Amino acid sequence: MFDSYSKYVSLGEGGLPCNAIGWVLSTLLKPFGRKMEYDQDSNIDTWLGEIPERRDARPPLGWHPIPHRQLAQPPDDAMKKKLQVLFDSIGKKNSTLVESRVSPHEGHGTYLAYTFILPSLPHMNHIHTPDRSLHVVLAPQDCKQVIEKGWGERHPFSGARRVISLPKEYLMIYGPRDDEELAIIERILKADVGHMTNNREVI
Repeated sequence: MFDSYSKYVSLGEGGLPCNAIGWVLSTLLKPFGRKMEYDQDSNIDTWLGEIPERRDARPPLGWHPIPHRQLAQPPDDAMKKKLQVLFDSIGKKNSTLVESRVSPHEGHGTYLAYTFILPSLPHMNHIHTPDRSLHVVLAPQDCKQVIEKGWGERHPFSGARRVISLPKEYLMIYGPRDDEELAIIERILKADVGHMTNNREVI
């Protein structure tokens, strides 16, 4: 039990309090996760186009569903900065579509994760400060491709609306380790913004 609690606290802030109350809630919520078959979705639109397979095995994740964190294969400091610059740049270049705010899912205390969000739309995406993984919302067929090619995976509660209000297309994207991976992350982020705003002119 203590080991489970220690691992939970080591994940840092995000979604639930980083204390015993958060640990209990996260542990109790874990059985309510669900599987999702995106290839059965009637929405066949794609915003991403073809992407290559990600090299190496998927990084392990924390056992607790909240906070949802990547435990290995982290970007180095230089890549962390590049990712943030990219994220901010997409927001600025598409300022008629989106704006950057503190994430409603991740904004505990001094922990900040920036999100593109419109008043009329649900939460779109954010970066996790500790590991630089991301949460995004993609079109169902783009979700399928991203998962199959190893770039990310479903949040355990995607589509489990009785537990937490996350769309079924809510994915974790692993943090980029080099410029090639950053280029794919850029495409994924633009596909996210395009899908969520229904706009094919995202730059």
